[in-house]
Amino acid sequence: MQYSVNDKVMHPKYGPGHVIQVQHQELVPGFEHYYVIELLDKASKLYVPVRKADAVGIRPVMSRAKLARVIDTLHDEPHRLVKDFKARQEGIREKLSTAQPVKIAEAVRDLAFRRYDDRLTKVDQDLLDRARDMLVAEMAAATDSEVMEANETIQAAVRLAIVNESSSSEESETAPKSEALLRKLLKRMRRLSASGAVQEQTSQVSKAAHYVS
Repeated sequence: MQYSVNDKVMHPKYGPGHVIQVQHQELVPGFEHYYVIELLDKASKLYVPVRKADAVGIRPVMSRAKLARVIDTLHDEPHRLVKDFKARQEGIREKLSTAQPVKIAEAVRDLAFRRYDDRLTKVDQDLLDRARDMLVAEMAAATDSEVMEANETIQAAVRLAIVNESSSSEESETAPKSEALLRKLLKRMRRLSASGAVQEQTSQVSKAAHYVS
């Protein structure tokens, strides 16, 4: 796939950025054309040979339609991860290795729910942090929003998933202020994603709030 200046792209290792230049210079023998990619933090630049971009795994930042799928995935019903930690962590690593935002969203949601429902090992927590950071960065890039807002949106969506899944009386207590915040964040991201009507949410939020943070 060919990219132009100002295109937003994702690098599988370094995350989102945008093409600031297509440079013509033989930095490495045999490669004369490079995409110069400024990363999201604007502190680093990557030089990726045009002919190697697909092989490296460079792809466009997720579309706004894909963002809507990511949000739906985050607050969809969590999957209970297997108890065997090796199998569980291998499954999560496979999702992250795809660098696909929907798969990463599944990893964030399911690990967050496991932390709420049972516990996470240190490796599990590291994987959750890595998955969340990947998703936050791409959501912020895709919507031209602040990283903090993207992070809050992810937390809001996962809280809804956790609370919806829980059936205990403690989790079903009302928390109007929290729910109002969640709805506001989700509506904001859905507007940015141009996904159409916002799905009404009726669940409440209490102690589940911190399980994705």
